[in-house]
Amino acid sequence: MVMESHMPRTSDIPVATQWFIYSLTGEVENYTVKIEPIDGPSNPDEVYDIQLVRVRDSVVAFGTLAPDEATIGQAVPHWFLHVYCIATGVWHEIPYVAGESPTHRGFPLLFAVGDTLVLTGGIGVDTEWPVDTWEWSVCTERWTK
Repeated sequence: MVMESHMPRTSDIPVATQWFIYSLTGEVENYTVKIEPIDGPSNPDEVYDIQLVRVRDSVVAFGTLAPDEATIGQAVPHWFLHVYCIATGVWHEIPYVAGESPTHRGFPLLFAVGDTLVLTGGIGVDTEWPVDTWEWSVCTERWTK
């Protein structure tokens, strides 16, 4: 899955506006690429550091920064976690829960292991470097540290 971006009115940073699923079919050295446009999740706050990670039969879209309308070119922390079910074609939002979700940070490292999304590092709100690691289960939809 990939996103196509535009430049928002309050910033010079591109924001995802179109979403596509790219599928490979065929055999080695004879692949066919199928491109399918899909509706993306709602993003009214123009979160721009969205990363996509496939976790089992889902795609997780995770972002943490949005343009600061008061200061053009600056960012403010923002929670953005949406999960796309490949089988149903439906997005659903996972809300932030204080104390049970990772602290706000920009540009964390994300990757999948089995049915789990792993989040570590990034740039903290006050430019500190978080050293914690969190795991989010696609089965339980809960974070653990």
